[in-house]
Amino acid sequence: MQATGIFNMACSITHVVNFFPAEPCSELGIAQAATAISMQWAAQQTDNPVKLIAATFTDEAHATPVGFAASPTLVTKASDLKEFRRPRPLPLIREIMASPEVRNGSCESDVIVYSNCDIAVMPFFYQFIGQEMGSQGGPDAMIANRRTISPLATAPKDYSDLVSCFLQCGTKHAGCDCFALSREILERFDFGDCFIGNEWFDRSFMINIVAHARQPRYLEDVHLTFHLGDDRSWSREGYSDQNLFAISELEGILQRLDTSRLPKRSQAMLREFPLAFDLGRCKIRGESLAENINPLAWTHSRTHGSRLKEQFSKFLQGDDLLSQDLPVAKASAESRSQWWVALCKLLDLSPRKLLRRLRIDVRQ
Repeated sequence: MQATGIFNMACSITHVVNFFPAEPCSELGIAQAATAISMQWAAQQTDNPVKLIAATFTDEAHATPVGFAASPTLVTKASDLKEFRRPRPLPLIREIMASPEVRNGSCESDVIVYSNCDIAVMPFFYQFIGQEMGSQGGPDAMIANRRTISPLATAPKDYSDLVSCFLQCGTKHAGCDCFALSREILERFDFGDCFIGNEWFDRSFMINIVAHARQPRYLEDVHLTFHLGDDRSWSREGYSDQNLFAISELEGILQRLDTSRLPKRSQAMLREFPLAFDLGRCKIRGESLAENINPLAWTHSRTHGSRLKEQFSKFLQGDDLLSQDLPVAKASAESRSQWWVALCKLLDLSPRKLLRRLRIDVRQ
């Protein structure tokens, strides 16, 4: 069996980030400064050759930090795709990952890393990436979740201003905003017209990783990257149409995939994404889950199935299904009854057997 690692003694890395002009004292200005300084410092702390790329629009090339190769080749903005309520000049992921500097660099590099402009890295970041992805049997794709730490009051000027950040353990964050990919699989990725800066952008990477990576690794709770504060600007009101557009693009990526030759495990994971998209639409539109989600898809979902007992118990009792994740209106008694009947019918189980299967006390 062919191993999936890159097997180089020194694993060469190209790291691309989309920087843009921001007020130095603003949250994003401070965050971008921390990101650039941390990346430069980490690149000096490893034996692996590291190339840092700033992908920008032509008129924003001056935002390229010192020590980064400029790639002012981005053309398409999210606002060019559709007339959104609050248009923003956000770049397309496919243009970031296909910019000449990244593409040429990827011909020389074993690993290509993408992360958001507000994601700073720990000093050992590139050493760890090279050690893991360059080892025999190592992963060909890695997803690293960030840690959330306290924000800085002013923009850092050099490495010494980030020491306090490196020392903070921070708290775990659920979102995915840093991806390390082998050159081989990146060439097969389809990003559609997905753009960064929205709540769903990370799924474009995740779908492709599930479909194309032979041995992916998901680092859910590691101290590799950090974010200053937790402003969640992408979740603010007024961006719902952009999130809905992103979901439609993700569905297009799934439809274009040929899953027939994929391992059964990958096929099963890909089948979960449509359910997530349904849940997302309900959240964005504030609609009742009971009237919009296919109960059979829900019960067959690996991710949500593990929490089905607790959530379905609350649902039967009149509480919001997924109340901690999706702040939608409570389902009516009639909707709960319809769900109950649908679940029993689709699973070919009596109400009592279904309750036992869900390990819900039949006496309640």
